[in-house]
Amino acid sequence: MKQKKRMLLLVGILVVLCGAYGGIKAWNNQMKTQKAAKKKAQTVQIIDADDLTKISYKKGNKNMTFVKKNDTWVYEKDKTIKLTQSAVEQITGTVESLTAEQKLDAPDALEDYGLADPAYKVSYETTSGEKGTLDIGNNVGEDYYAKIEEEDTVYTIGSTLVENLQFQLSSFVSLDTVPSISSGNLKKVAVTKNGTTKTYDDEDDLAQLAGGFGTITLTDCADYHVTDKTLGKYGLEIDKRTTATATYKDSSSGKKKTYSVYIGKTDKDGENRYVMPENSKIVYKVSKDVITNMITVSDSDN
Repeated sequence: MKQKKRMLLLVGILVVLCGAYGGIKAWNNQMKTQKAAKKKAQTVQIIDADDLTKISYKKGNKNMTFVKKNDTWVYEKDKTIKLTQSAVEQITGTVESLTAEQKLDAPDALEDYGLADPAYKVSYETTSGEKGTLDIGNNVGEDYYAKIEEEDTVYTIGSTLVENLQFQLSSFVSLDTVPSISSGNLKKVAVTKNGTTKTYDDEDDLAQLAGGFGTITLTDCADYHVTDKTLGKYGLEIDKRTTATATYKDSSSGKKKTYSVYIGKTDKDGENRYVMPENSKIVYKVSKDVITNMITVSDSDN
């Protein structure tokens, strides 16, 4: 009988504890919801601009401008250069819904915040014709002082926007990709120079050439948009360049494909050769040792 009463008592205590836990959890959830609502209510929207069609920013004598054409962001100075859209959208997305960390109700002189002569100016336009410019001044901790041009209110904003304002075009250009080629899937290499083509399909030769095709990287850009008039600058004129074409088995589809690159002269440092992939307008610099391994075998002439 005593054991039964003890069990009932323990069950009762457990029920009370479970009820208390549930009440505490519900209270915590309610507090979180209230805090989130309070924070949202206190959020100050500096910019609320949907569907940007142009974004321009500058720092000193550096400036970048992107415009949207047919739902695609392009570089205003050369609209033919293919851009990585997500890189531009990191900036436009932040600008479209920029909020403040803090609003200064009684700001001092603009000079005190670096806003008399802003470090950055970010201008935008939307499909509806709305235009605006954000001035960004000194940093304060991890944030920055900012204000809308022609308005008096000073805010602090997070560092995200400033961190995304890249001034190197290479940060936005969509570079060419190189297929995965190795001695295991390389079937043939054809090298054309001075109108003469030499073909390699021997297993030993292909093993050597795969060492070049398997290590080529296209990351060091020399020209983002070469033209027929500027090909000579890189030794890439049709009658002077060397063409290397690899026939390989694609690992995904299992089909035979070809990959061709045009090879020009050595750069001024003597360490690299200028290279342009077929159907591309970008000229890259690639180590001359890698190029040598792509177009020659041990018993052939360079």
